[in-house]
Amino acid sequence: YLKTANGQAPAVNSVEASRHDNGVKVESSANLLIKNIKIQHQQKNGVYIYGAQTSNLGINNCVFENIYLYAITGANKDQVNISNNRFNDIWNSAIYPGGITNLTISSNIFKRIGIAAPGRATDDVISYKCINMNHSSGTVSNNILDSIGNNGIEYYQNTLVEKNRISRFCMTTDDGAGIVSHGTWNGIRNGTGCIVRYNIVSEPVGNSESYPFRPEPFVNGIGMDDNSGNAVIENNTVFNITGRGISIHNSSANQ
Repeated sequence: YLKTANGQAPAVNSVEASRHDNGVKVESSANLLIKNIKIQHQQKNGVYIYGAQTSNLGINNCVFENIYLYAITGANKDQVNISNNRFNDIWNSAIYPGGITNLTISSNIFKRIGIAAPGRATDDVISYKCINMNHSSGTVSNNILDSIGNNGIEYYQNTLVEKNRISRFCMTTDDGAGIVSHGTWNGIRNGTGCIVRYNIVSEPVGNSESYPFRPEPFVNGIGMDDNSGNAVIENNTVFNITGRGISIHNSSANQ
């Protein structure tokens, strides 16, 4: 059964859907380049990377649109470059790697990532974060993030985060940040070996309906949260923030 948004008969509308969970599956492949293609309407992921440990994967000059779970996700890889892509209208997160080393995410444009409909921000699988490094290490640089449901960039260890422009984040959830690290991994504080510099972070939205402990939206620009530490945060520009410009909460040994 199909009911169109404008009430017109389905016969006069163009209806597009994907029969597959993933647009591109990369299994145990090395020295691979994915470029100049448009990936859209996947039920789960745009690009799904899995299998044995391999290296040298590039995803360049692609367009990802209207994908339910992740535009790019995967694990167990080394030397992955994600550059010069456009990400629009991704329901959950744009990039969610798992333990990838030497990961470069640069010169991409992200718009409307993790923007949930009212009353839909309840699924534990859904995080609404734009770039979640998820125990990966590398460089996140020169990206534009605009209209993000939760955190803009979440980093862990041994990562450089620089020259990114992040605006209008935490549109679905509250109590987040444009750039943030928290917790520990393998007994080491997240933030260790990380540098956050030359970023511009501004104009979070916030959503107090998703966080009942505060009547008004509260969002930080850059955050070091529970049990994180050992990060260098320098030469960033943060403005028009509803919470704190730089928030240090139960985090230590930062510079």
